[in-house]
Amino acid sequence: MLGVTDALELRQIHHAYTQQGGHRSVVLLSSVDYSMMRGDVHALLGRSGSGKTTLLHILGGLQTPNEGEVRWNGRDVTALSEAERTRERLGVVSFVFQDAHLLPELTVLENVELAGRLAGLRDPDGAREMLTLVGLAGRADSDPQTLSGGEKQRVAIARALHAKPSFVLADEPTARLDAATADGVMNVFLEAVKETNVGVLFATHDPARKADADRVWTLEDGQLHDLEAAS
Repeated sequence: MLGVTDALELRQIHHAYTQQGGHRSVVLLSSVDYSMMRGDVHALLGRSGSGKTTLLHILGGLQTPNEGEVRWNGRDVTALSEAERTRERLGVVSFVFQDAHLLPELTVLENVELAGRLAGLRDPDGAREMLTLVGLAGRADSDPQTLSGGEKQRVAIARALHAKPSFVLADEPTARLDAATADGVMNVFLEAVKETNVGVLFATHDPARKADADRVWTLEDGQLHDLEAAS
């Protein structure tokens, strides 16, 4: 049975920033509560600038909220140092960003292995399995700069999953791709996470992507709304 050891949670998160000049505080998140379990596929909708990226970064420990708790597997990680959160994150949360952020000096396979390499671990066989899962088995030894935009995003997905996380947070992972390529990458992404049984929260400003999720949230004026509860 799933429990707190399979959950990411936000509890009463408040986060604001002060605009340049210090004259006005902009609230991005206000009293936000959220939880997801391993195996969930959630979509986060909202216009550009609504705070989706901030929510993902706070949930994944890349940013610290002004107020509230971020819980990974039942543990509040908001008081941890950045270095401590980085260590705790391994095996819990991975990210997929708008840009693939592949290192050009590494091969495709070495890019997939990157998180393990940084932790002092090597698993080339596991990395090859992830490339097979995203349909790039034949590109393991390629230079990343020879890949198309869609292929680069699939490598980023393989890299995120190779870290064996319980959860993947994806920030507009197809925003910079054309519609046909974006659909293909999302299909690969969702099939891959299903195969590996991870939980996924992906942010998007495209309402059509609601069909890809089993639960949909919207972020507007700092408030997070569950469309399932509202319907």
